[in-house]
Amino acid sequence: MTKSIKDIVGRKTTHINGAFLIHAPGSFLNGAGLGSGEDKNTSTVKSFWQNKKKIPYVSSQAWRRWLRNTLIEETGWPKSEIEAIGWNNDGSTNKVAGQLDPITYPEDDIFGYMFASGKDVNPKDERIKREHIPEEQLVRPSAFKSSILRGIDGLVSMTEDQGFVHLNDDTPLPYTTEFYAAELMALFSLEVYRLGIFEKKGKTSSELDPYLKDKHSDKVEVMEHPIYSKGEIVKRKGDLKKYQSEVAGELIKAIARLNGGAKMAQFGTSLNPSLMMVAGMTVGIVPFEHLIGNENGKPKLNLQGLKELIRDYKDRFTTPFYIGMLSGYLANEDEVRKLTEVESIKVVIDTPIQVAEMLAAELN
Repeated sequence: MTKSIKDIVGRKTTHINGAFLIHAPGSFLNGAGLGSGEDKNTSTVKSFWQNKKKIPYVSSQAWRRWLRNTLIEETGWPKSEIEAIGWNNDGSTNKVAGQLDPITYPEDDIFGYMFASGKDVNPKDERIKREHIPEEQLVRPSAFKSSILRGIDGLVSMTEDQGFVHLNDDTPLPYTTEFYAAELMALFSLEVYRLGIFEKKGKTSSELDPYLKDKHSDKVEVMEHPIYSKGEIVKRKGDLKKYQSEVAGELIKAIARLNGGAKMAQFGTSLNPSLMMVAGMTVGIVPFEHLIGNENGKPKLNLQGLKELIRDYKDRFTTPFYIGMLSGYLANEDEVRKLTEVESIKVVIDTPIQVAEMLAAELN
């Protein structure tokens, strides 16, 4: 029987799946630029239409960047700085890259990268700060999957703020800023088993720069790929499962402490989740999205849907099902707090930060 990467790693919890909600009572977290036509002096938020209603959202790219920054701030890990590595004829930057080193930078390990060398990259250019430019294409798919952070239908209100720039010697200049009050929800899934392990599937598809195998020869080991005859796997030496658990745990704790966002001087919003549902599992992302409804203008957890989800996936859970919530946030908080077990799966309820800490300690 052919072994998979999961078999090689041999860990119990292969994925961490979850969802979180942010309370944004008067916010402008992710801009879409200026309006069109007569609205060219209006700063607009990113939004889409659903059921004939305008729903605000934060792009996955934006909140993932906030998460990366939060993770570095919380852990003190080295930051994979994005640097210019290519310039066009007029001197403008036309190619950038992070450090592309997942051995040194856990950030690269988690979020992945893409790099393709070409004519626009000259490894001998004196403007390049790093010691090495990869000579082949690198594709490290992100181990962290995520949705957009979107407003929940029925729990969104959008409006505009009218302002003026007052000039000393002329009439005030008007401007408009769109903003919203909303509950924003995102889904996520982390492939824990992929952390610290990198594939080369053939001659041209590699997740790790071959240069790094030599540079970090004391930290990695190379083995034949279990599926691809011309491929290989490079993995960290030592206790790989411990490394994976530590990195995964820090990422989940960073989600519970998320911070960032646009226009914070005008619309300061706490991004710490008010509700977080998360669990260790042996399968990728599961349907959390339908679990949130609304009641009298407050989010409500669909308990029947939650019980069905746990029942359907009960053989895939490797940890308790954690619900982190702030007191007074959910419309049916009292009912939720009565949950202790569903289909033999333990349900643990505390604040978002506390459940993140507990899950991090639970990983194996």
